[in-house]
Amino acid sequence: MSNQWSIAKAKANFSTLIRQAYEQHQPQIITHHGHGRVVVIPYDDWIATQQPKNSLLDFMQNSPLANTELELPSRDATQDQHRDTDVF
Repeated sequence: MSNQWSIAKAKANFSTLIRQAYEQHQPQIITHHGHGRVVVIPYDDWIATQQPKNSLLDFMQNSPLANTELELPSRDATQDQHRDTDVF
């Protein structure tokens, strides 16, 4: 059976819709006038999407470049590259 349901069909076959979402782990799309409006997914699948992502710090620490030396120009060298301008 398809994973797209009109509102009327979803109401009439709600148990089937829920069973298909749960057993097949496939989102069930409820449409209104042919356009997707609501998606039914298994609870465990939804919980998995709510897990916090790694922080930027975790990402940087786990990067393959984490132990790479970074050469930065001295502060004095960068100031020499700027020029004075009159704003007004």
